[in-house]
Amino acid sequence: VGEGDVLALIDNTDHEIQLRRAQAEMRRIQILVEQKQRDVERQRRLHENGHIPRLLLEDAEAELAALTEELAAARSDYQSAERRLERTSVRAPYDGVIATRAVSEGDFVESGEVLFEMTTNGALQVRVPLPEAASDRLEAGLEVRLWQGNRPDDIHVGSIGHVGPRVDEESRSVTVIADIADAPKGWRSGSSINAEVVLEVRDSVVLPPESVVRRP
Repeated sequence: VGEGDVLALIDNTDHEIQLRRAQAEMRRIQILVEQKQRDVERQRRLHENGHIPRLLLEDAEAELAALTEELAAARSDYQSAERRLERTSVRAPYDGVIATRAVSEGDFVESGEVLFEMTTNGALQVRVPLPEAASDRLEAGLEVRLWQGNRPDDIHVGSIGHVGPRVDEESRSVTVIADIADAPKGWRSGSSINAEVVLEVRDSVVLPPESVVRRP
């Protein structure tokens, strides 16, 4: 599937009703605000000409301010209803392959329920369990070299994107997530590969001549 493709449609009848109700409420308050604005302008002119006391003008202005706040809340409700309606179309977030479909036509779903699991061979994340003793040396950004067991010469380089916060009680290992941008086509979700984390790189070792012992 491609990014944005529709994967499923959720019955949107209730959401359309809620959207129309929110739109009608927003329009109703908008009419009241426009009416109250005209009323305030009229009372402001009357007050300037000395025909009504200041208190009546202040009451009208307060009512206008309250209606304006109600209109802002109604607009937020309308936007929420509009967003809920849009989300009744389940779309692919990126180009990839559907690995698992958890629903069928006619199923009842709830908010937050997983409907599809997708994968892509373009960018992968690799879960690498490492010994607990090395946990204090692990950090995001470290280089990770990855290869399949039958192809030790075909090494692909990634980096640690996340270090797990806990130690597994059974294996006594810490799991890091390695990101690899351009994974080979043969690497598929769920498969196993070999990995090594580069903790330190030394470009050269300097030895003074006096440290070399010459023998016959």
